[in-house]
Amino acid sequence: MNTMNKSFQLILVAGLVASNSEAAVVIGGGTHDGDFSQNTVANASWIERQNLDQGWYTNGGSWTVVGGVATKMDAGAVNNGIGQAVTMPTGVGSDSVLNISFNWGAAAAGNTIFFDVIGLYNNNRETASDDFFELSGTAFRASNLSNGAAGIDLLDGSAQAAAQVPTGTISLVAAAAGDQAPYSLAIDASSYAAIGGELGNLEYLAVCFRGDSGVTVDNVMIATIPEPTSTALVALGLGGLLARRRRI
Repeated sequence: MNTMNKSFQLILVAGLVASNSEAAVVIGGGTHDGDFSQNTVANASWIERQNLDQGWYTNGGSWTVVGGVATKMDAGAVNNGIGQAVTMPTGVGSDSVLNISFNWGAAAAGNTIFFDVIGLYNNNRETASDDFFELSGTAFRASNLSNGAAGIDLLDGSAQAAAQVPTGTISLVAAAAGDQAPYSLAIDASSYAAIGGELGNLEYLAVCFRGDSGVTVDNVMIATIPEPTSTALVALGLGGLLARRRRI
């Protein structure tokens, strides 16, 4: 990760913390290897509860992580993803806004990257083999849960259960080969009735990236804040101006 990208991460975190003392980083920087600085990715076809808090996973080497950047390697298998599931940090409480940002790139114009973010809850009823995300297959699925455990698509608030295909998937299409503009999104979960509008009611969060061969992702930052205050928004704007990714 280069100096500019470190500046983006530091400014984003500073802005989130300044916005409210209850801001909590879920994934980002050295927290759960959000910056891919450990340069490791394990193999799994599903991210299960037993994989919690153990870093990034991919299916059969579909993605590699080198120099702090994750790159999709296999062609023709868009749904082979890279992702991880983490325990929600303490102190989230009534936070209702989830901020997501990352840098990405593409090998060619028209290449697409997809990402999903799922929340899991319901009193730790999941079993060790319950599935949070499928990292392979022709139909990307999430939240294959048991024992009354429940999932929610944090990108659109819809319920997730019985290995269903997420409906809130976001796709980004590259305008040209090379680095793309840093992506950021603020999700207001205050209307998500399943979790009472509070992200603190989630037990786990899982994120997954998929895409065409040659797409890249790095500097993943996921954090909660009570509301998007002016300080946080200014910090996000400055981070966008400073962030510059390395060449693919």
